Amino acid sequence: MSSFVRALVNSYTEIATRGKIDNLLIAKIDLDMAVAALHKAGTLSSMERKVLEVASLGHSPNSGGKELGMSRWKYRKIFNRVCSKIARYLGWEYSDENFILSVQQIYNPTEEDMQKLKRGMSVR
Repeated sequence: MSSFVRALVNSYTEIATRGKIDNLLIAKIDLDMAVAALHKAGTLSSMERKVLEVASLGHSPNSGGKELGMSRWKYRKIFNRVCSKIARYLGWEYSDENFILSVQQIYNPTEEDMQKLKRGMSVR
């Protein structure tokens, strides 16, 4: 699972419409390219694509699940699976491990703060 990919998908519309060129826009472009490549390779199911589309509009698991006629747990499971596929395709830069390492290097958090971060990044 990649919390970074998950956050990118959930902020997709906001990133796309803010008119600013920065690292988030570049990450959004990477996300678009990964989804297109995975779709072309046939590794994204139609349901995964629908969940990704609904999530990119900012839907929560509750509203996204309702939109697609499924439980929030099923929606969350599919969403987490597709984010993992995208993160694996994009590689180390988009992994949770890289994010954690970056936080450690930049902010030098306490062990307690790191445990909180890791719990917060876990699949919910």
